[in-house]
Order: sequence, then structure tokens, then C-alpha cells
Amino acid sequence: MYVAPRDHVEEHVSRLTAELLGKSGIGVTDNLFDHGMDSLQVAELRLLLRKQFGAMPSLDDVYLNPTIQDLAKILRDKTARSADTEAGGFWLWRWLTSCGRRVTRSHRV
Repeated sequence: MYVAPRDHVEEHVSRLTAELLGKSGIGVTDNLFDHGMDSLQVAELRLLLRKQFGAMPSLDDVYLNPTIQDLAKILRDKTARSADTEAGGFWLWRWLTSCGRRVTRSHRV
């Protein structure tokens, strides 16, 4: 049964997989390998996702979670962790400089 994308992340992943596989009507709960995805397309999809979202699922992520909804969740998690890490680095830098410490390149996160 076809399940439509529910948010913008699933919509983007759905569009990328449809273009990559040359098919439309792939539901977010469908197994991408059942629609003919092969290992070369997995590699290309990972690169397209990194370009689109700034985060790339691992090969294990794709092979163990081969649905659009699962890949979208992985991307949401990876981008949230990335944002937390960047914010944490900023606040560490801010704290160090507010303490009157000289921040060198080796201190930056």
C-alpha cells in the first residue's frame, strides 16, 4: 500500500530516490531494493543525500533501513547531532574567551 511522504525530509528523499530509480509511486514504507535499487545506486543516493542535507547515511544505514521513512529519520538524527556539535563548539569557544583565555587553533572544536 502506498504511503505518501509526511514531511519535507521524506519528500526530498522520495524525490531523490524516484529520480535515481526512474520510478514514481515509491511509498515511504516501501523497501527500495524491491524497487530495483542496486549497490551503485546506494552509493549515488548517499552522495545526493549528503549534498542535499549535509549528512550522509552510512552503507549499513541504507542496507539495514532501506525505506524512505527510515532514511529520513536517520538524516534528521544526523543533522540534529551535527547542529548540537557545532553549537557545543561555539559555546566552548565563547566560554574560553569570556574567561580571558587566549583561544588558539588547537582549542577550537
